[in-house]
Parts: sequence; structure tokens; C-alpha cells
Amino acid sequence: MPLRHRSDPDIATRILALTDGLIGGIAGVLRRTAVEAVRTGRERIDAAMLDRVRPLSPAALDDLAETAGL
Repeated sequence: MPLRHRSDPDIATRILALTDGLIGGIAGVLRRTAVEAVRTGRERIDAAMLDRVRPLSPAALDDLAETAGL
């Protein structure tokens, strides 16, 4: 989902750290923060938004994958 404004420069690094670099976690954080960015009218992802949107833990991602038979 393209946003109108650039995100803070360190956002990618923070997202990687929050999600341990797991693709499912990254996708989930990006999806939730993009929705929040549009909903609030900010049209960008910032540090405060990342603080509000928590990623799924690696264990939760493993459980989802196992449930899906992956």
C-alpha cells in the first residue's frame, strides 16, 4: 500500500529489529502500520506508530505456520 509521505529513515532498521528479520513478522508490521497511517491521515510510518503496533512474536509466527501446515 503506497503512502503519500516517506517514512522516517530508521524505520526499516527498527522493523527488522522488532521482527527478528522474519518475513511474516515484517509483512504483519508493515500491513498494520500502513493501515494505521492511512486511518490517522498521517500517510507515513513513524517511530510512534511502531511503538503502538506490536509484531507477532517468532513463536506466534511458528504456531501460525504449523496450523497452516507449512
